[in-house]
Amino acid sequence: MESNSIEFTEICREFDILWITTTPRNQIQALRKLEKVQKRIILDKPIATSASEIALVEELIRNSQCQIYLSQPWTYSNLWSKMKLILLSIHGEVLIQTERTGNLIRAEFPPQIDWAPHDLYLMADYVKSLEKDYHHTNLVSREKGNQHILMKYKVGQDRTFEISAGYATERKAQWRAYSECGLLAEVNFNSGELTDRRGLNPNTFNVDLENPIMVMLSFILENEPTVDWKLIFDLYRDLVRAG
Repeated sequence: MESNSIEFTEICREFDILWITTTPRNQIQALRKLEKVQKRIILDKPIATSASEIALVEELIRNSQCQIYLSQPWTYSNLWSKMKLILLSIHGEVLIQTERTGNLIRAEFPPQIDWAPHDLYLMADYVKSLEKDYHHTNLVSREKGNQHILMKYKVGQDRTFEISAGYATERKAQWRAYSECGLLAEVNFNSGELTDRRGLNPNTFNVDLENPIMVMLSFILENEPTVDWKLIFDLYRDLVRAG
């Protein structure tokens, strides 16, 4: 069914929440058609693959009568909640390295644009948890290949994030936090394992892998979370720009 059809719009009115899982170009078409339906809408990642698409999505969200959210299941997971608490409790300089890879290749966009949003969204959620005076997120460096990207951010006064994403034969989804003393904590989103290494003996937690998609849907329906769209669009501009 075409997203520009009357039937499409009428069917969408029957649901409390709409999750648009398609390419950015088709998401933009759907947002145009659903501008006045006054529904909750979740946009799949990536929401854009170019600066021009970012500008279109930005305008559509600004003018929409809908409540629009991001598809970010891990943000609402117990695994991330525990890791974020550890990161927030550490004092001093911390380097946080993320690695997100997989062997999926889509025709519409390169793998780094497919995988990086997972961790950009988590970093944005971390920033939202900081005191306002520390909401500074600055891109320090960016290395981009045909199928991989590495972006380095300075967050607040004492946090450095290195976001690595792209194609690999092995699927990885992990975060590691380091201080001058060494590795402090690490989390593997695929296995549901988190290890806190701050004490004399490492503590490993195996977090029950709840269905992150269902957790996300429930959270949005019950809490109506806010999205820092300015930060999200800035991160996407860093991700998709040429060179």
